[in-house]
Amino acid sequence: MMHYAYRHGFDHVWNDFDGVRRDHSFVLPVKGGLIDTIAWEGFREGVDDTRYVAALQGEIKKARRSNLAKQAKEFLREIHLAAITDEVRAKIVDEILRLRTDGRN
Repeated sequence: MMHYAYRHGFDHVWNDFDGVRRDHSFVLPVKGGLIDTIAWEGFREGVDDTRYVAALQGEIKKARRSNLAKQAKEFLREIHLAAITDEVRAKIVDEILRLRTDGRN
């Protein structure tokens, strides 16, 4: 996956309503650097969530057909991937750790 642009402004980057199109900016320039936007934080969290789910899928694969792997597969089927919250992230981490510690015995 790749985003279109980290920062692409059409007119004045601090004013989304000054041109024909809204600027495509995950960050905004300030003296001495950049500040991130809510859009950037949402994008970053989506990437993190994808990595957590991929890690859980990898642990399920390693645990093969164990009962823990079956339970973890069912957990993944039940969660709504487009609405992962802090609570769901914590449960994903719990499942990963459970499979890593118990699933290989």
